[in-house]
Formats: sequence, C-alpha cells, structure tokens
Amino acid sequence: MSNDRLFQFYEDELAWLASAGPRFAERHPERAALLSLDNPGARDADVERLIEAFAFLAGQVRAELTNELPELTHSLISLLWPHYLRMIPATATVQFQPDFDQLSEKISIPAHHAVVESDPIISPESGREIVCPFRNAFPLELYPLRIGGVEIEKSLRGSSLVIGMEVGPNAQPDLKWGDLRLFLGGDPVSAIQIRHWLLRKVADSGATVKLTTPEGHTREALLPPPKAVGFMPEEGVLPYPLRSFMGYRLIQEYFTLKQKFLYVALSGLKRLGSIEPGSRLEFRIPFVDHPPERLRFDPETILLHCSPVINLFSANAVPIRYDGRKTEYEILPEQDTTAYAIYRVTNVHGYAQGDTGHHSYQDFLSFRANVESGDPYYHATVRRGADGQPRWYLSLISQSRTLPEQVLSVELECSNGELPSALRPSDIRHRGNGTPVTVRVRGVSQPEGMLQPPIDSASEWRFISHLSLNYLTLEDTGTLVGALKLYDWTTGHANWRRLQGITALRTTPGSTFVEGTILRGRDIALDLDLGAFANDGDAYLFAEVLRHFLALYANINSYVRLNCRFSNGEEIGWPAMNGKQRPI
Repeated sequence: MSNDRLFQFYEDELAWLASAGPRFAERHPERAALLSLDNPGARDADVERLIEAFAFLAGQVRAELTNELPELTHSLISLLWPHYLRMIPATATVQFQPDFDQLSEKISIPAHHAVVESDPIISPESGREIVCPFRNAFPLELYPLRIGGVEIEKSLRGSSLVIGMEVGPNAQPDLKWGDLRLFLGGDPVSAIQIRHWLLRKVADSGATVKLTTPEGHTREALLPPPKAVGFMPEEGVLPYPLRSFMGYRLIQEYFTLKQKFLYVALSGLKRLGSIEPGSRLEFRIPFVDHPPERLRFDPETILLHCSPVINLFSANAVPIRYDGRKTEYEILPEQDTTAYAIYRVTNVHGYAQGDTGHHSYQDFLSFRANVESGDPYYHATVRRGADGQPRWYLSLISQSRTLPEQVLSVELECSNGELPSALRPSDIRHRGNGTPVTVRVRGVSQPEGMLQPPIDSASEWRFISHLSLNYLTLEDTGTLVGALKLYDWTTGHANWRRLQGITALRTTPGSTFVEGTILRGRDIALDLDLGAFANDGDAYLFAEVLRHFLALYANINSYVRLNCRFSNGEEIGWPAMNGKQRPI
C-alpha cells in the first residue's frame, strides 16, 4: 500500500463527509448539530480534528479492502522468493592494496569476509556521525603485484593494449598464481566499451605475457583470451537464499549493480613457471582494429585487486517486551533508526523471567520450524507504514501453549539506508574486521544508492506469475520482457529502453554433441536494436546476461545456444551452454 494511495483515500473521505454532511443534517438535525455537519465551515477546531482522524481511519480501512490480500501474497513470496521483499543496499567498488614491498605470498579473502568503512557522515535526521561499513562481495586473491603502466601501442595491423606489472621484491618464486582480475574503472559507459574490446575484439594471434627478470633474462607465454567476470555463483553481490532462483539474482544485479560486470580476468600466468621476485611482467593484448580515441586506457581505468562491496552488517534490535497482548510487535534497530534500515531478521531469542537460559525461535519460513510438534516459532513481515517507508513486525506463534511474558532479543542484518549515496569514493578508505592490517583500501567508484522493493499487492501478484513461468513460456518476447521488468527497481529509463531493445526472440529445438552424447536443447535467435543501448558493448553485455539467465532456467540435461543479431547487421553466436536447472 503506497503512502500516496492512503492520502488519496483520506482526501476522498473528507470530501464525502463535506458533501454528505448537509444531507444527513436535513434528516437528523439534532444529531448533525453536535458535529456541525450542517455547516462544515463553522466547526469547532476539536470537532474538525475528530472528523479528520475518522477520515484517516476510514481511508486506512478502504486501503486494506482494496489491497488485494497482501497477507497471502506477502507470505507466499516470503516463502518462495524472500529476496523480492528485501531492499538492494548501497554498493560501491573498492581496491584492496597489499603491502607491495613486504608481501611474499598471496592473501586470500573469502567473499563477504572483509569489512571496509567510510569516514563518518552526518545523519540529516538525527545529526549524529555515522560510519558506513561495507563488505567485499567477490572472493579476493591479493598478490605481490602492482600495475606499473598501461598504454595503447598502434601498428598498421591494429592496436595492442600493453599492461606492465611489477612483482614484489619479497615474492616467493614458487607462489601459485591464479587469475588476475582487472576492474575497468572511470566512466561506466567507456568502461563497458573497453570490456567489449577486451572480450570481443582481441586478434586471433592471442594475448601474451613477457617476463623480464632482475638480471634481464626474458621468457614469454601465450595466454588464453581474457574472461568475463560476474556470472559465476560465487560472484554474486546480493546474498540470495538457496531456495531462490539464481537466474533472477543475475538479472537484478544487471539492472541495479552493473559495475559488478565491469571486470575481466587474465589467466595462464602459471605458464611462465617460477616468477622471480623483482621481475617485470608485460601483458600484450592485440586488437583487430584501433579502439576509439575517446576510450582511456591508463592505470586509473585498469585496476588490480578490486571487488564490489555492499553496505550490509550485523546489528541488534531494540529488545521487545513480549506480553502476548498484541499479535505483532514492531522491530526497531537498536542504533539510530534514521540511519539503519533492516535488511532481514537473522535470529530471535526469548528470555523469560526465572529461566536461566533462553529459547531460540525458528523462522517459520526457514523450513526448520517444527510446526507439527507444537514448538513456537516466529514470523517476520515487512510492509509500508503511513510515511511510505518499510516497517518490520515480529509475531510469535504457538499452536499448543500460551507463551510466557519474555524479552525478545532480535538479531538483524542492516544497511545504512540512503546515507552511503552521499559518500564520495575517497570517503571509503578505512580497514574494518576481516581486512588484513597490511592491506590499504580505497574507494574507486561512486556508491550506488539503496533501492527499496516494490511492496504493493499489484507488484506482488505480478511477481507470483513466476509460478506459471517455465523455460518454454519464456520463449515469448512479451513474457520474457515482463518477467525481466519485475527486477528493474531503478527509476530511470535506461533499463526500460534496453528491454524495449528486444525486437524479436525466436526459438527452435535442436541437438548437439557433448562428450559423445547427443544433448537436446533450444537454439535461440535474439534481435537487439542498438539504438536502445549506450554502445555496442552495452548491448553485448545485455545479450551475455540473457544467455546465462536462459541457461540457468533450462533443465540440467539440456542446453541453450544463443545467436544475437544487432540492428547494424552484426551477428554474434555463442557456443552451446548446458542448462543449470536441477530437478526437484
């Protein structure tokens, strides 16, 4: 229920009282005189407040009656797709810079393990200083390596991107080198075009790396082509529950967190063998043509050791005194409620007077609650308040006994709401828990603001239409676009235009050989209008995302093979991709 709709119902009730009051006064003058219904302009101020309060309550009742069973839709979505009721917290990109001179081995940091913090920022509502913590979304491998130079070398046959790197003076010669993930910074429109050149415009001769030791000895190796980043399950930014379909996380992150795809990975460094400390590496990536002059290739647009970070952290709620007199209790963050926004409830513990321990309640929607045995459980719901902001409520449910009075300790996962959008990249520069003390951090992109979910019954009923979708129904252009639109929570027109850029979608059954076995699947032809995209790199990324999305939707014993035709006549075909959808 939106705040605007409640206000409209309130105005309607006031208007009805003003128009119906005189007619009621004609039939019942004695009763009407008590509320001045016969002469609204002469009402006492207290009576006016009373009528306004009644109009507000009547408007609330009307809003609930027209709200299309929110209890049903909300509970169903919470059970099957809890991600759809959660906000998208603020995100940014941060570079983790290890101590180049001292580091001898690689530092491995798991995803969502390292915390970085911002400078204090003033909350406009409370005036308090708030530090915004972020955590890394990608797993990180930090090497004793730094970029020394980036340039474009031109020749008659085309240009080459040359990236010079230096190996730390204390690096272990037997260090196990993995992929080097490069973030493409600067202007996002240019970055997505640079990505396109690195993934689609590399010459057939292939990328190479040249090693020069401190003594001047050299050796060279051929490298695999640069790889796209952001499509693997471990490269998700939003913490989706396992019961949610990961294909929709991919779509949601494409629409709202596009910077997670502005990476490429260089692999094959181990082909050089042992790499001596103090050596120099020169990566050379030849292009089939000359990149446009407007594209910047320099150490500020090609960065090592970066990861998206997300503004999520653990927090506690204000303790709730449960007395059983209410069906639900509002959940409020223990800290500044104007600077803390609840993402989800993680744990609920009850402390009853006289008990030495506590009782841990299970979430009904987690499938761990033992409902048949009569064990009590909790249920958390979110809905919009009269101010239009999400409000969280907690209910304790027991079918077999009356619960005692107790104090509930509620553990939360929170964000800082809209506050991080006021930060500059340079404001994110402090280490937090999980970040090694030998690593410096610096923000390299402007934080993206928080996005609230569309918590209204109309959107929720459209979302429940997912139940009728399957791989075959998504072959219709309108159905596919309609399903994708549900995950675009942005307010601009860029994503809407991209979806309108799907001009045709055709599918045919096909077959292919996989390890000597015939595998049946679908060949998909996609037509895209380049005018709907910022550049051809933007359109290429959109097609890549759809390819991975459709493969995630397809059964595990089938395949998807996508061929994309652009409005300029160019065609790009991808090899068959095995389906990822496992049977229940």
